[in-house]
Amino acid sequence: MKLITAGESHGPGVLAIIEGLPAGVPVKRERIERELARRREGYGRGPRMGLEKDSVEILSGVLHGSSIASPLTILIRNTEWETWRRELYEAEPKAVRADLLPRVPRPGHADYAGAVKYGFSNVRPVIERSSARATAALVAAGAIFKEFLEGVGIRIGSVVCAVGPEEIDIPEFRSYEELVSKTSGEFRTISEAAHRRFRRVVDEAVAQGTTVGGLVEVMAFGCPPGLGTYTAFDERLDGKIAGALMAIPSVKGVELGNAADVRRAFGRDAMDAFVLEDGSVRRASNRMGGIEGGMTNGEPIRVRLHVKPIPTQKAPLASIDILEKEPRESFYERSDVCVVPAVGVIAEAVLAYVLAQAALRQFGGSTYDDFRESFERYTRRIGWRSRE
Repeated sequence: MKLITAGESHGPGVLAIIEGLPAGVPVKRERIERELARRREGYGRGPRMGLEKDSVEILSGVLHGSSIASPLTILIRNTEWETWRRELYEAEPKAVRADLLPRVPRPGHADYAGAVKYGFSNVRPVIERSSARATAALVAAGAIFKEFLEGVGIRIGSVVCAVGPEEIDIPEFRSYEELVSKTSGEFRTISEAAHRRFRRVVDEAVAQGTTVGGLVEVMAFGCPPGLGTYTAFDERLDGKIAGALMAIPSVKGVELGNAADVRRAFGRDAMDAFVLEDGSVRRASNRMGGIEGGMTNGEPIRVRLHVKPIPTQKAPLASIDILEKEPRESFYERSDVCVVPAVGVIAEAVLAYVLAQAALRQFGGSTYDDFRESFERYTRRIGWRSRE
């Protein structure tokens, strides 16, 4: 199973194409739109979140509400396309306003490396594709991967742990229901006190004309032991997860389980001891984050993402003109102040993609019913029951 995305920030729209999805997976437009709405939420988001309604068009691969095994295509139109088509996409280069074709790269973005790599005379082509707008396609596809996994009891969620210097302790959630019941609000975190602390940081960043990052934890519940493999280094599930999550814009670090604490501990205090729980093999703790030896171990998967501040900010940074090679100040283009909650939603989608790939590879099936029967046969054989 493979996911391809296409589209630019201000082009006609963004696309997600899923190839290899079995026949019979429910595809619900309202589920996709609900996930896209979650991506737009959060304190510190920019004005574009109020403009983009993210209406979804399913162009192929679905009949009567279910996948039919052919490539599934989702289109999310950009509401500002008509304005940008006239001003930028269809205008002659000499007629385009200079501010729409900036030659000054923003530190922290793909602007400079992308322009020199592809020989662009300005950074607009880089901005258009490297923009986080493309993550809407990831989230749309993620809604389908979540539906695919939920059919066998695997559910995914996230919680914000830190915004800027303000960090809170997150309990070790043992089920998806517990996570959902204990998190809420614009930061999707565990208490009103945490919301107030996080809001203060964002308000301070706004006052200073800058931006702020943070820390988000994404979790998957209901994975049986054995997804992934130890037999090939490039197929280990922790490597697949880390690589995919690092590809999300603004993510600069991926931490599996209690990695920061485990590295300081002696081995006796770092591992997760085995216990029996209602006849099933479980763990007394989950410091490893649900993965050992490149495979799931039956406990919830827990991954923390370290999110950098958005590079585009009102207070300019030192830069250069890529043609004249002279010092300039970086430019400002409409952007967010804080995207940490949105990164959590995107991470849920990406984790769902990786786990759906791993599950389909292990259990196979040309139809969704075949896949689920194989999954259930495996869990019966190993005597494992989900807490979900």
